[in-house]
Amino acid sequence: IFSSSIGLSLSNTFEAKVRDSVGAEPRKVTLLNNLNVSTSYNVAGDSLKLSPISIRGSIPVIQNKLSINFGTNLDIYALNNSNRRINKLNIDNGGSLFRMTNANVSFGYSFSSRDFSGGTENVNRL
Repeated sequence: IFSSSIGLSLSNTFEAKVRDSVGAEPRKVTLLNNLNVSTSYNVAGDSLKLSPISIRGSIPVIQNKLSINFGTNLDIYALNNSNRRINKLNIDNGGSLFRMTNANVSFGYSFSSRDFSGGTENVNRL
């Protein structure tokens, strides 16, 4: 059995520059942290050559504290009556461009002993 595939992965961070008031120095705000889109293509395969597309990322809500993590897998291939992938595009089978095969959302919160020290020097802005 021979297998050969080509992987493709794109990763990026989306930021914006905002000003608190007119004439103030702009500051960077992270909108999407570590957005990652990846898939692979099986060159030697006779069918179902494209792997499902994986999308992962993180949205920072409170800088360096609270983040929303998300992920999903999208498949371009249709399913037969037995719910098995077939070598026919989902859009050609009367469906949408992609089929969402799974999705997840999680929340992460980071804290340390310095957060409880009682001082005001560690207070973060939203």
